[in-house]
Amino acid sequence: MVPMFSNSIHDMSQLKKNIACLLGIRAPWEVSDVTFDHEAREAWIHVSYEDGHQLPCPECGSPSPGYDHRRR
Repeated sequence: MVPMFSNSIHDMSQLKKNIACLLGIRAPWEVSDVTFDHEAREAWIHVSYEDGHQLPCPECGSPSPGYDHRRR
């Protein structure tokens, strides 16, 4: 069996870019980590944004600081 990707930094970086593209994730958001559990057939995709970045309000669109950093 051939592994899905090697563990090199370049391959992981490209994997994160590909997943972001497939999911439509754009700046200021980014795929920050990807974890696979092959036995459970699960992939955990972690999405984050740069601290201090202004995010648009979902109702009015005006820039506002992010305040909820809870992990979900």
